[in-house]
Amino acid sequence: MAIRQLRLIPAGVQKWHRDTIATTTDAFAYASTMALHVFRLRDCTLSKMIAAHERTISAICWSPDDPNLIASCAVSKKVAIWDIKEEQERFSVKVADVPLLMDWAPVGGCIAMFLENGNVESWEYNEKDRMTKLYQCVKDYVKVLRWHPREAKLLAGCSDGCLLVTNMQKPTEKKKIDGKSKSSKEPVTDAQWDPLSDNYLLVAFQDGSLVLYDASTSSEIFTYDIQAQAIRSLAWARSQPGNFVTTTDRVGVLRLWNVSQKGPISQIKVGTSGVQCVKAIPGEPNQFMLAFKNNSVGVCDIGTRTMRFISSPGHSETIFDVAFHPDDPDMLATASYDGHVKLWRISTSESHREMLAGQDQLLYGLAFGPGAQKICAVSSTGYLFVWRTDTGAQVVRTQV
Repeated sequence: MAIRQLRLIPAGVQKWHRDTIATTTDAFAYASTMALHVFRLRDCTLSKMIAAHERTISAICWSPDDPNLIASCAVSKKVAIWDIKEEQERFSVKVADVPLLMDWAPVGGCIAMFLENGNVESWEYNEKDRMTKLYQCVKDYVKVLRWHPREAKLLAGCSDGCLLVTNMQKPTEKKKIDGKSKSSKEPVTDAQWDPLSDNYLLVAFQDGSLVLYDASTSSEIFTYDIQAQAIRSLAWARSQPGNFVTTTDRVGVLRLWNVSQKGPISQIKVGTSGVQCVKAIPGEPNQFMLAFKNNSVGVCDIGTRTMRFISSPGHSETIFDVAFHPDDPDMLATASYDGHVKLWRISTSESHREMLAGQDQLLYGLAFGPGAQKICAVSSTGYLFVWRTDTGAQVVRTQV
């Protein structure tokens, strides 16, 4: 008997690491636990799915020169560059410790990365996999790593609120911007170079503050109103010089700012879940890719103030059990390591209902009850959960 694939329901974007989405001129991509999902920007359809790693992916980034090349790194300590069209590994290297952050230099065939052991290193993949240690910090010190979009300058935003700027033409010379390191020591949550300046950079901190700095003088240029919720991610709006957008993981809102004004000038409702990360799309200056806290991704157009695309929130971890609805052949249930049970419409690949046992509840089995009015799941901690399938309401949670 021949078997053919009817539908593919992709995994959702993972949320344990910050830089798991990437954009290029005509495409966008995200990393699930161990795979890369590449979408055409033209029609926002999944075009490639690359089984990239055997362990969790920790970061991805796109080549600024070649839209056919995308890089990924994983907790296996492997860093790889992939040929998207061929779905093949082009370059790879094994590093000394788990790479947590990475970014691709604008020129020169170089990828910078921050390793779990505190090293900031560069990989010149065209030079016989040459690895260069730029400097060493304490473990988990660097929270953000960003190349300047035009120049050989590397920015590191740190856990004590300071910023380190390395000029790669003189890599032994680092410039330090104190930031919050001499006051509240609030960690940097995101930072981006101003694409219209050689030295200006925008920095967000955990306490909700936002500051524009001049890296050449290590001084503050402008301080914005402190936000009630910490800014999780930010990006410059290339279609509107001087404007930028920010997100928080608390609400599904994209806030639009002007660099000369203290507070946001407007906001766009982008979803019901908080936004983990935002990336500008180079080929469409009004458009941004978003990664949501519920594991979905989307594309927002700030010109029309609409969402062009939003994916169904897939599982963020391994699926351990599936079950077909006994009376509805178009409905499928899944249980996952991420603590969720989801009901899916097979004909549309859309999530119909989602039920959460708990982030610490790893679900290994599920079954529909009589008449499919209820569904149950069991967890690794020995709990049994039962939900109503029509509302998703939990009716039983008991130790077995």
